[in-house]
Amino acid sequence: MVKGRKVFGCGDEMEEILASRHRPRRYPWMPYILWQADGVLFGHFLSPTSEDVAVNCYGCETHPWLWGGTLLLTKKSGKWEPVWYKPGIITRHCRRVALSTGRQILFCEETDGGMGHSIHGLYVVDFLNPKFAWRSVVLQADSYSSPINGGVQMQYIDRVSFVDVRPGKVLVRIHARHGRVKVRSDYDAPRLPTPKVSRYEIDFRLDGEKFTVTTKDAPTARLFGVDEN
Repeated sequence: MVKGRKVFGCGDEMEEILASRHRPRRYPWMPYILWQADGVLFGHFLSPTSEDVAVNCYGCETHPWLWGGTLLLTKKSGKWEPVWYKPGIITRHCRRVALSTGRQILFCEETDGGMGHSIHGLYVVDFLNPKFAWRSVVLQADSYSSPINGGVQMQYIDRVSFVDVRPGKVLVRIHARHGRVKVRSDYDAPRLPTPKVSRYEIDFRLDGEKFTVTTKDAPTARLFGVDEN
């Protein structure tokens, strides 16, 4: 505590950075604020005609927030004004996608891992309804190798092709690999078995403001945990 007030802490950095444009710093004794940007993307994220920019940032967000967040700004009267900053909205590796209205969303990728899992995920960011990356997943590859996790699973996303890029009619083809061998939790052989890995192409069509797997590829997508609905 400093004179009865809480010390400036994790989660408040962006608020302090933005507010300090119009007033003195609340904690002038603090020499700096830990914050950095590692990605900038311009677009029409709030409306078909708005001029917006998404800045992927890192302050002190930890693993549960995927080590970062996004600052969204919009241009008003020729000046950039902050709209919001949200942790866990990761926009460092993304591509703009135009909806039928002309407004844009993002198609993104990110990696993660923990507890024996290695994750490579594809997801969307809608700036009118922003969600944590893993709550807006299109497709996610999950690799693991442990009896505790049920066996050996090898999943990879090799590349993504935008087959059709017309506004509102975007078709994305995901080139992926999958193989799995189940084992019992009490498996005690010196080595785990190696699954046969097969290659797949899985198509997703933009359906309104989200991507939905095509009917023909729904059975394959289920290997990666995709729900057809």
